[in-house]
Amino acid sequence: SVSKTEGRGFESLSPCQRGITANSSDMGRVLAESYEEIRAHTGLRGLAAVAVVAYHVALAVPGDGYWIEQHIFSRSFIFVDLFFLLSGFVLAYRYSGLFSGDAPFIGAARHFAARRISRIYPNYLIWMTIALIVWLALALRNQQATPAAGDLAWSFLMHVAMVQSLLDAPVLWNTPLWSIAVEMIAYAIFPLMIVARTRLRLFDGGIAIVAVAIWLWLLQGGGTIDVIAGAPSVLRCLAGFSIGVLIAAHRDSIASRSPASLSAVQILSVVAITGGLKFDLELATLAGFVALTASTATNSSVLVDLLSFRGFAMLGAASYTIYLSHVPVLNLYLGGAGALQNVLGLPFLSDWLIAVAMVGGATITISLMFYRLV
Repeated sequence: SVSKTEGRGFESLSPCQRGITANSSDMGRVLAESYEEIRAHTGLRGLAAVAVVAYHVALAVPGDGYWIEQHIFSRSFIFVDLFFLLSGFVLAYRYSGLFSGDAPFIGAARHFAARRISRIYPNYLIWMTIALIVWLALALRNQQATPAAGDLAWSFLMHVAMVQSLLDAPVLWNTPLWSIAVEMIAYAIFPLMIVARTRLRLFDGGIAIVAVAIWLWLLQGGGTIDVIAGAPSVLRCLAGFSIGVLIAAHRDSIASRSPASLSAVQILSVVAITGGLKFDLELATLAGFVALTASTATNSSVLVDLLSFRGFAMLGAASYTIYLSHVPVLNLYLGGAGALQNVLGLPFLSDWLIAVAMVGGATITISLMFYRLV
């Protein structure tokens, strides 16, 4: 059945929904009543995960003449920022009702934290450990130097505590884990962000200006937004995450636009993203991500229908596992392909298209199986 509240933003929740207690069943009821899956965003998460996989394959196996690798996927690290935007949106869209009314803040925050940790941490811990085992096994087999046992143990503990990015720990066995760690910081700040916006009426424009200023500061400082360690990596996450929160807050206004106008914005967004990747204009790509996230925030328009196809939906559902698992799969491919190339003389390691097809295919297959079983 479809709830009467489906499709409405969190500011449209009824007084009854806003006045929930700290009882978990009441909170679960609010979440169920106020949440409708944004199908296009599920598809976008899947595409973003595939783009990050292709980027890391491109780092390990540079393409030889493939236009899409040289001009698109060689810079698709930036799709991590699309993840930040979508994460901020979906959390605000789904959970802001917990913090927008008269519910006890501590109880609501505890409920939110429990749901996030149970959703994020088990998968994170599993694939962090698998990646470490794969990395160590290949390093020992290839007689490569590894850090001292004490340094490795300390790095492992920082990864377990999810503070490796904040403390600028060495990136050793699974680089993408940095973004999960900084997102946990965003999750911790999220309840305060919602209270500041809804109860203190913090000016939305001010939040947006600060977020864009962070992007500009990162671009000016290093010429790229691709910062994965230290305080700048946290700020990078918070910039995209907070804009996603603002988009969710204004979803009602977006929903009032005609499908034709939303479709036009989506087309322009895709042009901006593609052009930004092609000409290495990261700010244009980020602007395209913002416009695309906003224009697909309702379940209508042409691109929404395309992204709602079952294949995209399956990729989106498994996107978190795809993101976590692809580096150990890539490392296994590099180790195995090297041996096969030496024996058979086939171009496993020199052809990017073969590598991305095999690594991507294996990662997606494993992730879908893992998603169904766990």
